[in-house]
Amino acid sequence: RLLVTLSGKLYLVSRASLQVTELPGSGWIDPRFSPDGNFVAAAGADRELHVIDLTGATPTERAITTGATATISHGTAEFVAQEEMSRNTGYWWAPDAQSLLVQETDESPVEVRYVADPLHPEVAPTKFFYPRAGTPNAIVRLMLVSRTGKSAPVPVTWDNSAFPYLAHVVWPRHGPLTILVQNREQTDERLLAVNLTTGKTGELLRETDAAWLNLDDNAAGSSGDRRPPVWFKDGSHFLWTTERRGTWQVELRDATGKLVRELTPVTWNYRGLIGLDDEGGGFYVRGGEDSREIHVWKFPLTGGAGVRLTRERGQHNAAFFPESRLLVRTIDNFDGTYRSEVISANDARVVATLPSIAESPAQWPRTELTRTISGFDATITRPRNFQPGKKYRTILSVYAGPTSKVVTANIRSYFTDQWMADQGYVVIRLDGRGTPWRGRDWERVIKGNFIDIALEDQIAGLQGLAQQHPEIDLSRVAVSGWSFGGYFSAMAAIRRPDIFRAAIVGAPVIT
Repeated sequence: RLLVTLSGKLYLVSRASLQVTELPGSGWIDPRFSPDGNFVAAAGADRELHVIDLTGATPTERAITTGATATISHGTAEFVAQEEMSRNTGYWWAPDAQSLLVQETDESPVEVRYVADPLHPEVAPTKFFYPRAGTPNAIVRLMLVSRTGKSAPVPVTWDNSAFPYLAHVVWPRHGPLTILVQNREQTDERLLAVNLTTGKTGELLRETDAAWLNLDDNAAGSSGDRRPPVWFKDGSHFLWTTERRGTWQVELRDATGKLVRELTPVTWNYRGLIGLDDEGGGFYVRGGEDSREIHVWKFPLTGGAGVRLTRERGQHNAAFFPESRLLVRTIDNFDGTYRSEVISANDARVVATLPSIAESPAQWPRTELTRTISGFDATITRPRNFQPGKKYRTILSVYAGPTSKVVTANIRSYFTDQWMADQGYVVIRLDGRGTPWRGRDWERVIKGNFIDIALEDQIAGLQGLAQQHPEIDLSRVAVSGWSFGGYFSAMAAIRRPDIFRAAIVGAPVIT
């Protein structure tokens, strides 16, 4: 069966008969099936979490939480989790579908902002709880609630004054319900196991970093969880990812949280967990030696060298299906060629090729991947009618900050660069210090000062490229960026007008 949302309504679709059943209620937020498919949970307009029972002749629904107010809600994630932690849900089904872990969000301490619609001045402004930097955040609590809502909720307890951020939640079929919480500075985090009877929590491990802790939001565990820990089927061990040794690594830990062994080398560039193959004694990850490329690898759980499952330059991915022991491998090459293959987890043999009916563009960007004299990853995109010996106005397309890398072997990300270049420019991208996937110290060197080193590296990169490529006219350079890149662009034009003659500033981060 499929769960479909349309115009604020929920519909149940039978794949076999194509019968469509409208479910009760409307305006649902984050509707999802229970693991057994017999129920649907969703947050309602009344700010409570509801469960829709699909087992009877006619679906019925009821709220399983109570006590919501204008500032208290149940079952939805708060602003910080959604915007900054990639956690978009505020409830989690138990594997047996008998109960749910539910977030209670208290926004009473949070500042209120009103956003009006200038096209409809007759409509009252929309009210938002917006936690500006340095102001109070929402208070996040958790409780275990029965699926029927008939028994008293069990509060989940941890020191949420010291660790107010709820970053990850994983509820495996075997193994404990686990939550990852962080302090507000995001320099200290604890992985906690939850006692389902008492709601008390016990520490499995902790991570600290003098600068900040990144969250691994690139994982996709075999159970569908997008974040570590990824538990073994029998609950005996779990996979964990960490930067404590200088680069991202995958670790094997036992059920108590004790380190068993490192599974990926510290010299290898981990980019995300694909899946755990308990039966085959291995796990699949994305990564490789070149920070611009992403390849699919398999590593053994016993430790040792991994096996690379993709070859061509590009950014590749895969999904692992443990029941059938198959992978769907997507080959996304830098030359624009793309294909999806089903391969065997046993021997990497191609079982089938999945055809694509997507249109191919008439022309691909002519972007060149390169590196500067000082070793920064860089790209150059020239006009299609490029004339050697001619000087070209230059646009620096920039991000320059943590969590986002702009120089990648993904040709589809350069269409806008090519369009700008075809107007008579050379378009350049650079990843200097402060950007990810070159190690902990490389990214965190900008702690406490987001502009000086980043600006120094972008200018050095530009000047280095101009020495290698004389078509770059350093007397006519503009800078363009969005978010952190917008902040950088504004600061670059203010600080160094001798280099940057113009700036296009999109959604800059400001206080």
